[in-house]
Amino acid sequence: MKKIVTAIVVFTAAIAVSIVLATSEILIAPGSVFPVETGQGTPSATCAIDEEAYLTSISRTSYTMSRVATELEGLLTNPRVDSEEWTLEVTTQAAIIREEYEKTIQLLAPDCLLDVHTTFNLGMAKLNEMTCLLAEGIAGTDYDLIEEAYGELHEGAALIAEAVDVMNLSNEVYGI
Repeated sequence: MKKIVTAIVVFTAAIAVSIVLATSEILIAPGSVFPVETGQGTPSATCAIDEEAYLTSISRTSYTMSRVATELEGLLTNPRVDSEEWTLEVTTQAAIIREEYEKTIQLLAPDCLLDVHTTFNLGMAKLNEMTCLLAEGIAGTDYDLIEEAYGELHEGAALIAEAVDVMNLSNEVYGI
């Protein structure tokens, strides 16, 4: 019983974070799900200022997202909402996505990598949206929402892969 209560507490916290993130996305300018879209504005302490630092950060995040997406794909292929272990593993992976999403939206892209930045952040936003759908689907035992989340997982992963491809091309063309 203690494990079930712990999983419910973790899951409830994940839902609360999802609601906060979903609400904040709605409050941002229409068509944009991240506050820093271009190299303009005042960089925060977490912003990458040069190309190498930016690329290193994006590379680390893309590696983590690849690992998480692979894990979630396996879990979502056969959803077991009634399984405490499955629910805990899904919420753990969702928490990783949210943490990486928060880091990514704080990055300030160098001008030469704005395309990468925009596409990468769109992919991360899709994955973040996927975590919200998962939270709702698990809480309501709604397999349609879980299936929708599975689709968002693939869309987000595809956008991140596209950004990585452009990033690799930028490395070749510009020598960054």
